[in-house]
Amino acid sequence: KASSFDLVAFSDSDYGGASQDRKSTTGGSQFLGRMLISWQCKKQTIVATSTTEAEYVAAASCCGQVLWIQNQLLDYG
Repeated sequence: KASSFDLVAFSDSDYGGASQDRKSTTGGSQFLGRMLISWQCKKQTIVATSTTEAEYVAAASCCGQVLWIQNQLLDYG
C-alpha cells in the first residue's frame, strides 16, 4: 500500500518542438502521496541531437528537483 509520504516524480520532453531554434521543451511534476507539490516546464538551453538526449536532460532536471525536495523534507523532519 502506498504511503501518503511517497515521493513520485514524472518527466517528459518534446524533442525539437520549437521550429525556429529546434530546442526541446522539458517538463516534470513531483507528487507527495497524491498531492502535486512541484512542477516545472521550460525550454532546454541546449539543442538535443536525439529524442533520448532530450529525455535524459528532462529526467536529470526532474531528479535534481526530487533531491531538493528530499532535502527540504529532511530539514523539516
